[in-house]
Amino acid sequence: MNSIFFKLIGAHFLITIITILVMGLAINNITYFLVTIFSCILYFISGYKLTKEKSNWMNYFGVFAIGIVLWIICFFLSPYSTNYKRNTEAGLWFFYKLYVIVNSPLNFIDFLNESYNLRQELLILFLTPFTICFFQYLGGKFKMRKFK
Repeated sequence: MNSIFFKLIGAHFLITIITILVMGLAINNITYFLVTIFSCILYFISGYKLTKEKSNWMNYFGVFAIGIVLWIICFFLSPYSTNYKRNTEAGLWFFYKLYVIVNSPLNFIDFLNESYNLRQELLILFLTPFTICFFQYLGGKFKMRKFK
């Protein structure tokens, strides 16, 4: 494994912290959406900045690998609910949602009454780490294209 693999995972945790801090400034659904867009831009920038040389595309998918392992663990422990606010058996999903906070900062707001669809929620939570890695990959690919 290349060192970019671990650097991108570190960048993910830094972006998670930044997202949590910026979330404090959001006041409505539109600004929460803007926080999500801002986080995606940060993932692109992290891929761009951390890419120093051409690297195998798999090195960009460390966040995805960790995310899928966490998703499988959470699913096996709580397959019938991801709603940790209303179901105490779904408590482990809190940590997964924290891992993929860019998915929806709204997950951590208690006063919102979003409709809950388990299949949709599971699919979105499964695909979010891939989306994160895809933005990092696009940033690295864009930088490598610049050097050609």
